[in-house]
Amino acid sequence: MIRETTSLWVLPIIPLIVASSTGGNMSRALMANSKVTLATITTVFALASLCVGMSLTLMIITLFLTRLIVHGPPAPQIVVSGFIITSPLGTGGLSLLVNGLTLADIFPETRTGNEFPRISLSGEFLYAICVAAAFIFWAMGACWILISIFTIVVVRRRHKVPFTLTYWGAVFPNGVYALCIVRLGTALESPFFNYLGVVWTGFVAILWVVAFVPTFMHTWDTSIFPESTPDVVDPRHVKESNGQRTASYHATHFA
Repeated sequence: MIRETTSLWVLPIIPLIVASSTGGNMSRALMANSKVTLATITTVFALASLCVGMSLTLMIITLFLTRLIVHGPPAPQIVVSGFIITSPLGTGGLSLLVNGLTLADIFPETRTGNEFPRISLSGEFLYAICVAAAFIFWAMGACWILISIFTIVVVRRRHKVPFTLTYWGAVFPNGVYALCIVRLGTALESPFFNYLGVVWTGFVAILWVVAFVPTFMHTWDTSIFPESTPDVVDPRHVKESNGQRTASYHATHFA
């Protein structure tokens, strides 16, 4: 079971985390139009979706890391898809930053009192927690990017890594990871993350070109599509096979 684990197992989970970040953007738009109640409901559902998605993602990451340690890297055809693990981490960090910013605006407007969460600084406190968690996801994403690079290098030394559509599995994860870096730079007002976001965005553009050019070439000569033409069947083999089945039937029922 563990031997068959791949990074592709996180693909069904990613929509939960993407929906969470989308809900954060929707809540920001609702707050801008003074619809605090709808923004609060949207943020709650977005954070709930994030918790479910990240819980499942961490389980899959544990299985995949165990597979790499015990059974070695995956097949050369899918080794590039190891970057997909970075996708839920980058998107999760982005979701925390966006939803945390909404929480920082919601609580001072709707909560008043002397105890948490009714104190006016509760929104800033929750936002600080979200920023810290987003930084953790960024660090985990950096770790998995290094693991993916080292895995590709190890496989490349032993086998040829052919071009497949799994190359595109390196573009989107690094794209959302770059967006998470940019958001962290804005939240922390850090020149390091600002410059890193620019560099990583350029790296994503290079990855897109590296994936697009071979895809276009292989699509033009149709070599990227799997063979769907049925095998040519020799009529003599069909007759021989039918004759053998007939003989076996008679020998079984009329012996």
